[in-house]
Amino acid sequence: MDSAFWGVIGTIVGAAASIGTTWLTNRNAAALQSSAKAAEQLENRRAFQRQTLVELQDAFHDAIRHISVAYLADRHAHANGIAWGKNILPDGLAEQIRLANRQVMLLVERVHDDSLRKTIKGLMAQANSVGDSGSVDEAEARLDHVTMQSIAAIERTGETLRSLY
Repeated sequence: MDSAFWGVIGTIVGAAASIGTTWLTNRNAAALQSSAKAAEQLENRRAFQRQTLVELQDAFHDAIRHISVAYLADRHAHANGIAWGKNILPDGLAEQIRLANRQVMLLVERVHDDSLRKTIKGLMAQANSVGDSGSVDEAEARLDHVTMQSIAAIERTGETLRSLY
């Protein structure tokens, strides 16, 4: 009876060790899989932010450029005797400004950095106010301010972008 008893005990201990080893292996595999999934999700978020920031830099630059072209058209018309603020923009320019603003608006909402998002929104509001200026001097001052600030915003966007590599 002793050998039968110890045989049963040995079988139970062996089975428990096998079950324990399988459980530990599965738990470690699940932890590794969870960790890999979390790393993949983080990389996907970072890649999305990188792509968004690259597109935002381009769209923001285009918007400022279109607004600058509109200012120059208004200034030229004013120099040719048209009252300030009464100029009709050249064909398609107003639509280009609208589309550029739309693109910036869509992209900026995808930016994770709250401060950068607020900065770009504020600059876009200031840039769009250039066309509403009451005089040439006011429009020029607004555009100069926006131009200087937009350079800093594009640089900051680049810094944020580089931090995601």
